[in-house]
Parts: sequence; structure tokens; C-alpha cells
Amino acid sequence: MKRLPLPTGSGFVNNFNPNGVAEFDRTNVDAKVNYVRSNMTVFGRYSISPTQIFEPPIFGDASGPALNGGQLGTAPSKIQVAGLGGTYTFNPHVVVDANIGYTRQKLGAQGPDVVNFGQFGVEVLQIPGTNGPDPLQAGIPSFQIGGWTNIGNDNTGNPFLFRDNQYLVAGNLSWLKGAHDFRFGVDYQNQQLNHFQPQGGTFQTVRGTFTFDGASTRRQGDAAPADSRFNSWADFLLGLPRTAGKVDQLRNPNSIYMQSYAVYARDHWQINRSITLSYGLRWERYPFPTKDNTGMNRFDPADGNIYTGGLGNVPHDSGASSGPGNFLPRIGVAWRVNDRTVIRGGFGQSLDPRPFIDFRNAYPIVNAWAMPAISFNGVTNGFIPVTTLRQGLINTGPVPDLTAGVLKLPANSGTTTYPKTPMRKNINSWNFIIERELPWKFVGNIGYIGTRAKGQMGFININAGAPAREPMAGRCSNSSA
Repeated sequence: MKRLPLPTGSGFVNNFNPNGVAEFDRTNVDAKVNYVRSNMTVFGRYSISPTQIFEPPIFGDASGPALNGGQLGTAPSKIQVAGLGGTYTFNPHVVVDANIGYTRQKLGAQGPDVVNFGQFGVEVLQIPGTNGPDPLQAGIPSFQIGGWTNIGNDNTGNPFLFRDNQYLVAGNLSWLKGAHDFRFGVDYQNQQLNHFQPQGGTFQTVRGTFTFDGASTRRQGDAAPADSRFNSWADFLLGLPRTAGKVDQLRNPNSIYMQSYAVYARDHWQINRSITLSYGLRWERYPFPTKDNTGMNRFDPADGNIYTGGLGNVPHDSGASSGPGNFLPRIGVAWRVNDRTVIRGGFGQSLDPRPFIDFRNAYPIVNAWAMPAISFNGVTNGFIPVTTLRQGLINTGPVPDLTAGVLKLPANSGTTTYPKTPMRKNINSWNFIIERELPWKFVGNIGYIGTRAKGQMGFININAGAPAREPMAGRCSNSSA
């Protein structure tokens, strides 16, 4: 408490106005070289952008939220982008172009408590089970007191460190033949995420979190008073939290490697002077992701098991598949009714682009847990604290074995998963437009444009009710499975 700054105003409510200086410093360096010949152009480019951001905590040594609501503390980053591309003209009718790109992203953030105070929860406050052995698990635990601004580092995503790579390859062939303008191409993406950011819990932090709502010090049997912050503060002074938990990342980095493939063919056909028809077909595939050393950690709600690809008898794809890919048609037409009126219309399909990044927070690499409520004489009593600050955090669940191919999801633990066969749904888009040249050199347009997305992947809690009929990404814990 002595680390808290004094109030800046009077009274007990809204009596503190934080002040401080946030810093943002970025440098951009770009370089590009072009080489041109009669039938060929080649370019190469490189960009680098080092950045330094600082967000001070509102309570100084007692931490608290960031001054401007961003990432707490120092956030250095370095973004590098390199590209190589070119165009080659075989003859006036055939042209080839290609691009290769690479992006390297290294960024992170650490609160001042992580940098300056070390293992503060364990060594200074002497609360067992808070800080971990990794230097990024240092700092002040989070104390969330009902009716008061949080004390300590309450950011569930701080600290973090990302070291990501992305590779892109694209190639296209253009061929003019009579009234046809053909174009064919391929696209390839390879995203490699290497993260330290133990997220996944609703309130848990990597330093440990304790919440106080006044239940332990108000008269039992009474409803919570309209103003319960005095009871909440009393719970905090006595060290009697209503909930307590932590999130651990058991492997650093936590990686996800995702790839995607696409090929397409398109024809722009000038049927006559008045009608132009464009039509094409695109194929896209998003293979099931993998990790740097194993396959994914996939929860199967059918049996409550976590399957880790490549370990034991589990296949590298963890027994899941993303299907053979999807064919996506596109068609459009332009009709020149006369010299002053044109009618255009088109329809196209695209694929749900959601990546598999949700696996980053999957158990057991990321283990978000909470201490269970206490039962007395077979009844769960909310006024009994789940622990005390003297006892600290105790993970009553089993320590996950990262070498096992099959694990049970423990009680009071959460994870994120996908269906065994996540079938991506299509997004349909269409338009119909009439364009008319008006007097006095005005041009008028009237049209209808629509997009319909159905069955897109998103988060659902599969404990809350029956699973949705459409394949969706799901966040699950087996606390009620």
C-alpha cells in the first residue's frame, strides 16, 4: 500500500488523476533498386522500421493500468520487409510477372515491474506460486479489488515477445489472344509465429491474479450492498481472495506455422463492341497448421482428450484435416447499351480467411487455471476464500506432460480448439450497377451491392450449450464438460 501514490483530490471516489509522459519513437528506412531492359524489369526493395514505445503505469511503483490504455512499459520492435519482383515480356501477347516477399517482425512489451522489480510477487510480497522461473514471468501480481482500480500489473497479455516470419510468393501469366485477355496465377503464403505471451484466461496473468469482491467480510446471507468497495478493500487487507489463478506458458517460443495455397484462371472476353464478359475460377486451400517441433495441440470434445501431433502414436496432423480446398467462381459482365448508358453486374465467392492463430492459446503449451471454489459439508460457499495471500497460488491440476501424445484436459482448465475437419464457408458478393451520362457533363450511378457471409468461424463456448451446427473455432474448458 505504501507504494500507492497519494490522492490528488478529495473524497473516496474519483480522487486520483494520473499524469505522466508516454513516448513514441520510430525510424523508417526504405531502399529500392530497379533494373530495366527492353523486355524485362526487375526490382528489389528492403525496409526496416525500429520503434520504441513507452507507456507508464498510472500508480508508479504500485503499477496499475497503462496511462493511455496500451501495453504497459517499454515496447521495442523492429519490422523488416524485403521483396524481389519482376516482369518479363516474351512477346506483345505474353507477359509474366512474379513477386517474392519476406517480413520479419520482432516486437514485445515489458512493464516496468518486470524490468525493475524482478520476482516481486515471490521475493518481496512473499506470495507463493506467483512468479515463475522465466525472466518474463517477473513483476507484480494483479490485485483486482471490486470498486477500485486494479493494483499491480493487470494486463493479461504483458509481457510478450513475438518473433514472426512471413513468406509470400506470387506469379502471374497474362496472355492476349484475339478478343480474350487470359490471366493465370499462383499464390503461396507461409506464416511462422513464434510467441511468448501466456494468454488464454479471462483474468489470469503470468504473474498470478487475485480478485476480491467483499464476499468474505460482509454479513453472510445478505445480498451484496449497493456500495461494496469497503468490503472488497477489507478482503484485500485480510488477503482473502474470491478467485485466484494464473496462466503459464510451458514452452518458449509458442509457435504456429500456417500455410495457404491458391491458383486461379481468368478470362476477360470482349464479345463485341457492346458486351464484355469476365469469368474465372480460383482454388484455395488452408492446410492444418503445425508447430516448430510437433503438430498442434488439438482438443477433441468427443472424448475430452488433447492430441499433440507427432508424439506417441498420434499422427502429425493430430488426426485432423482441413479438407481438399475450395473452388471459388467469379463472373462479371458489362453491357454498353448505347453511347451514354452502361450496365454492369457481377458475382464472386471468397473463402473465410480466418487463420489458425487460435491454436496459440491451446492447452498444454498455454495452461490457464483457476483455484476451485471451496466446498464445506458438500456445499460450495462463496464467502470462503479460495486461498489466502499467505498460502498463495496452488495449481491443483496435474502438471501437463509435454512429451505425451494424448492428455486429458484437467478440470478448471481452458483451451481453444477447432473441429476435427474445419470446413471453411464461402462469402458471396454481388453487384448490379447502371451508369448513365447526364446533361452538363454529369455522370450518374445507381446500383445494388451485397455481401452475405454465412457459417463463418468464430468463438463459441461449447460448455454453454449444444455445439453449433456450423464448423466454428471454439474456446473450451472442461469445468462443466
